[in-house]
Amino acid sequence: MVSNPLILGAIPPGQPVQLTVPISLPDLPGNYTVNVTIVYNGGESMRSYLLDIRPKANLAVVSVNYPQPPNPSLSNLGALLSTITSPTLSPGASKVPITITIINEGPVEAKNVMVTISTGQVIQPHVSSSNPLSALTASQAFIGDLRPGQEINVTFLVDVDNRTSLAPSCRGWFLSLVVAFPYECCIGLLLLSWKSPRMFLSCSIV
Repeated sequence: MVSNPLILGAIPPGQPVQLTVPISLPDLPGNYTVNVTIVYNGGESMRSYLLDIRPKANLAVVSVNYPQPPNPSLSNLGALLSTITSPTLSPGASKVPITITIINEGPVEAKNVMVTISTGQVIQPHVSSSNPLSALTASQAFIGDLRPGQEINVTFLVDVDNRTSLAPSCRGWFLSLVVAFPYECCIGLLLLSWKSPRMFLSCSIV
């Protein structure tokens, strides 16, 4: 990568100048050389620096699980009665658990992993009326470090708006998911449906 030249103007003797230059990192780990060229009136100087690009972690969503409403039939009467004490992902439900399983598929440990959900008008993070300050953390979960090959479950409690619809034409509701750790950000879109969840996840360096 060749960056655009940065014009500094005159620099007084003995005065250091700090610059920040963004660079694009290669996809493969290894040792890479970065050349820095300084041009000034009457001369030119160049120095080479070695960058050690290490392997990176790669996080992926394995599954998304949540209780789904049973079919409204007499044969499912027991399941229907169980929804009184165990909420399902249906209009008007409260404290519905959504469990997201995340795995580190990379060769190195992912440090300080934070999982955040972004909801819309239909689905909102559950906030206890006895602890309104929980709204500050209801949509976030800090899970710490993930070793290579390690899986972890993250559970969020959500409320479903009672004005929404479960009509056959409605496929479900979307929930945004962000899995962030140093220098990486994985952004996903989850389709929550009473049939089966679908996941869309992409990662990028930030």
